Amino acid sequence: ADTDSYYGGFWSVTSPSAALEAGRGYAARIYNAPLTLDATGTPHTGAVNIPVTHTISSVTGADGWNLLGNPYAASIKWSSLKALNPGVTGGACYRFTATGEYSGNWSAHNGVTGVPANTSDEIASFQGFFVQAPANGTMVFDKSICTAGTTTAYYKTGELENEIRLQLSNGIATDEVVTYT
Repeated sequence: ADTDSYYGGFWSVTSPSAALEAGRGYAARIYNAPLTLDATGTPHTGAVNIPVTHTISSVTGADGWNLLGNPYAASIKWSSLKALNPGVTGGACYRFTATGEYSGNWSAHNGVTGVPANTSDEIASFQGFFVQAPANGTMVFDKSICTAGTTTAYYKTGELENEIRLQLSNGIATDEVVTYT
């Protein structure tokens, strides 16, 4: 809906069994943390076409924002996704790292450099990110944007207590397993 409200422009998933659309971004507001979200199904491997919109409102800076999500079980490179979709976005992706229910920090990457300085070009598997569309269009994802993901950060709240991390690396690619109680 055309709205200037922070609470507008979002649609609720009304059933826990509702299928999530690959490439579409989803946000979860969790009132009773900690909570484990469990997603099941076959990992997506094919191309994805997601419509992006540029809705006009009375607040120009609020126009054209779209929440997308990495549809793959691998990290993707923003620079590769941007190159695959010239002119579909304003050129940067924006991610939010929550530090509390109503607090956190924004980061951005334009395909060359990130702000703050440690912001990676890589978007973790199933992570959401915002883009601003200058016009209505279609964002295309395909496997060419996937990467081994050596510097990808998951954007979540702080470290868990009582966690054990096992990281394996061959000098080129790294994989990590985290367990906690």
